[in-house]
Amino acid sequence: MSKLPADVLNRLHKLLATEFVSILEDGAVILDEETGKATRVTPAAPLLSVIRQFLKDNGVVSVDPTKDDDLRRATTALPSFDDDDISDMTAN
Repeated sequence: MSKLPADVLNRLHKLLATEFVSILEDGAVILDEETGKATRVTPAAPLLSVIRQFLKDNGVVSVDPTKDDDLRRATTALPSFDDDDISDMTAN
């Protein structure tokens, strides 16, 4: 069990959740090594996996896409594949 007070743990949890929302909405921040300039980029798979695990650990396991406008937009933006496309991708 943690030795930190509950209010500190709650604050950490809220800060982490807020940062994850920012990353998902605006992108992850990276620094250009040469210029030191911060740039937002699409989050990499390992970071998305951390966010997914955070959601799972906090009981967020699924959302009904018909009741969530953002998720519905995201799913309708995905490309659709027919059987020929899938066959082409798996053939080597």
